[in-house]
Amino acid sequence: MLPSRLFRVRSALLVAAVFALAGCAAPAAPASPGDPAPGTRTVTHERGEVEVPVVPDRVVALDEYAALNLLTAGIEPVAVFGGLSSEVGAEVLAARGIDVTPAPTMIVSPDLEAIAATRPDVVVLTSSGAALDRTYPELSRIAPTVVVPFEGPWRAPLELVGRAFDRDDSVGRTLAALDRRVADLAADPAEPVHSISVLGSFQNLLYSPAPPNPGSQVLAAAGFGRPQPELAAASGASASTVPVSPETLGGHDADVVVVLDGSIYDADAVAAVPTFGSLPAVRDGRTARANGEMWSGGTALATWWLLDDLATLAGGGTALGTPADAAARMAALEAAAR
Repeated sequence: MLPSRLFRVRSALLVAAVFALAGCAAPAAPASPGDPAPGTRTVTHERGEVEVPVVPDRVVALDEYAALNLLTAGIEPVAVFGGLSSEVGAEVLAARGIDVTPAPTMIVSPDLEAIAATRPDVVVLTSSGAALDRTYPELSRIAPTVVVPFEGPWRAPLELVGRAFDRDDSVGRTLAALDRRVADLAADPAEPVHSISVLGSFQNLLYSPAPPNPGSQVLAAAGFGRPQPELAAASGASASTVPVSPETLGGHDADVVVVLDGSIYDADAVAAVPTFGSLPAVRDGRTARANGEMWSGGTALATWWLLDDLATLAGGGTALGTPADAAARMAALEAAAR
């Protein structure tokens, strides 16, 4: 159970940072004309263009997802703030000897003094959508600030980090390793599992990740079908979630039913829905609990993690990754990209 203060903050971030709602990001600012200043490169991101040092000395990440993408590109941030209270991120960063400063309010209410005290020459954070309308100008007064996408194509966050820090070669190797694993899963017709239902709960919201969610895109690319209701267009505020009513839960049966767990994801709440037990997959024991952070995307590690879990499910297993596996899975991703 999350502490009450953190729970309230994470509730507020459901729209802004965890599900990364489409349509809430501010329009890109007009680009400034002219050539980059000497010693800098121009980076285009959701807030327009920003000039960053060609060789930055002090890169600071305001959340664990940004830090994970930096690490994957071969960049070790000098400071990381725990803006998302990520269990997986904490494990990976601790294994690298990188301290994470707890900062559960950082996304919507950044501690500008604490950030400035790290003396950054580049600040990197994962998109929080409309919350950036106010915070991005404040952050930019401290240092050039790069916003990494959460929603959208699963490749996009790492590609942006590669462009921003001239790590296209290492990023390309990582993406190639991920592409190979996607292709291997998609090419195996002998798998006993061909369809997967994904269900989650957050503060009484029963939902399934919508098709635009990065994790959903990986599932589709790897050749796994989803129940028809989970392929519907998202409704309501979130472009990442399809609301599910208990009365229609029977339409979410599949070869395996995966329930999102850990952090803010309440797997017990899903299991407690009376109609959950009526699903044939549940009655037959074909269910698994998966790490909700990693099945929601936003990092290269999340894609690798999801592919690890899908390989387990495809082979008939149900013991999926937990935060205790985080450091080993990150090391395996890096080894595959060498």
